[in-house]
This record gives sequence, C-alpha cells and structure tokens, in this order.
Amino acid sequence: MAELPTPDASALDPLLAPKKVCEITSLSLSEIHRRRQAGTFPDPEPIGDRRVAYRQSVIAAWLADPMGWGRTKPAGAGRAA
Repeated sequence: MAELPTPDASALDPLLAPKKVCEITSLSLSEIHRRRQAGTFPDPEPIGDRRVAYRQSVIAAWLADPMGWGRTKPAGAGRAA
C-alpha cells in the first residue's frame, strides 16, 4: 500500500485524483464505486465539469477505520445533503 503523505498543519487539504486513491487504498475504481453506492466509502468532490477528486483528510479518515466508515462518518465527509 502506498504511503499517504502527512499534511502540514498550515497547508490546505490537498485533493487526490481517483487513480491516486486507488493506489493508496489498494482498491479498484469499480470497488470504490460499489462501496460509495453502499455508503461505506466517501464520495469525491466535483472539481470540474467531468472531473472529481477526494480530500486527503477524508481518505485518511477512511483508512483509519474502513470497516466503521458507514456507521460513523466524520463531519463533512461523504454524501452531501
């Protein structure tokens, strides 16, 4: 599994491309999509007309507790209302 860069406390929360998230989590794009549909993986943020990205902090939170993600999502993570 690839190492997730440790963010500097004064830095902005970086965006990660879906392929980078696959590398970090060792999941395929298809598996990420299935887990998003099931509510057990965070949703990406739209960053353009046809482009999305994931916040590094949200992926780090998912990595800290992937089995508990669907039960206890951190504030501001996952599906928007």
